[in-house]
Amino acid sequence: MSNSRYKTRKTIRLNKEAYMGGNTFHVTVRCYQKMDLLRNDVAKMTLEVLNNICENGQFKVFAAIAMPNHIHFLCSTNEGDVLTRHINRFKAVTTTIFHRQGYHGPLWQRRYYDHGLRSIESLQQIVLYILENPVRKGFVDDWKQWPYCVVSEGVGI
Repeated sequence: MSNSRYKTRKTIRLNKEAYMGGNTFHVTVRCYQKMDLLRNDVAKMTLEVLNNICENGQFKVFAAIAMPNHIHFLCSTNEGDVLTRHINRFKAVTTTIFHRQGYHGPLWQRRYYDHGLRSIESLQQIVLYILENPVRKGFVDDWKQWPYCVVSEGVGI
């Protein structure tokens, strides 16, 4: 007889091989309990950390946007590298900086959402989806007005 009182968590991850290098992912990381923690300097800091990880050659970010309670980015990993390692590093570094600024408690939810792109043709569609977030939420009329976004050269937006 199974104990239906205890539900097992549904895995949201693909097989490990899917996260190996050379793939492109749309990633969403939410703030703890969906709190609006990514405001002003904290939003800028999260994008700077993401940029620093990219500059170290660890992975490439095509576009990123910090919203008040989550961050979206489109990235690809290098051959032989694993996406989850970079996400965990990003979350650890931003949380450490956040704590140094006086906040106590978790910054991010334990899990994150990722979607592997199936073709390069959808890259621009995903970039536009990411950048249009503050427009859909009614924060700005044009994504270019949102101060907490980055787009890499060569994306064609």
